[in-house]
Amino acid sequence: MILVTLHSQEPVPVELPEQLTLYDLRSGPDLLWPASLLRLALDTEVIPLLVRLDDPDVNVESDPDARQQLSYFICAVWQAYPEKF
Repeated sequence: MILVTLHSQEPVPVELPEQLTLYDLRSGPDLLWPASLLRLALDTEVIPLLVRLDDPDVNVESDPDARQQLSYFICAVWQAYPEKF
């Protein structure tokens, strides 16, 4: 799993790496998530992120920063959509 955060309020294409921070959560826990909070991702959205995840020149955050960001993300979603949980 990858968690991606934006450094901008505007939608940014994946081609602008300075606007994105990747968190490598592949060794993290699995999540059960309500299907109503998911959306399908196009391959053109995901493949560039997967390529960047394994690029040694890209700064990818891993433990413990990644786990902390995942915790923040989960808390934010729980607070925004309490009726879904």
